Amino acid sequence: MSNATGTAAINSAKMAALCEQVMKELPAQMQLMAVQAKMHRISYDAHVKEGFTPDQALVLCMKPAP
Repeated sequence: MSNATGTAAINSAKMAALCEQVMKELPAQMQLMAVQAKMHRISYDAHVKEGFTPDQALVLCMKPAP
């Protein structure tokens, strides 16, 4: 379909398919975010345990790992 309505329908169909894909992957993404949060907390706690101040630990945890 080459008219404006046809193009909109194709785009809407693609958008619906993408939304469905995102919804299917959402539980796995949520699990990944929870694991990442735990890893950040472990890193922060380790920095504080090694003698960094909480502010220093926070700054260090915001930097990407080498």
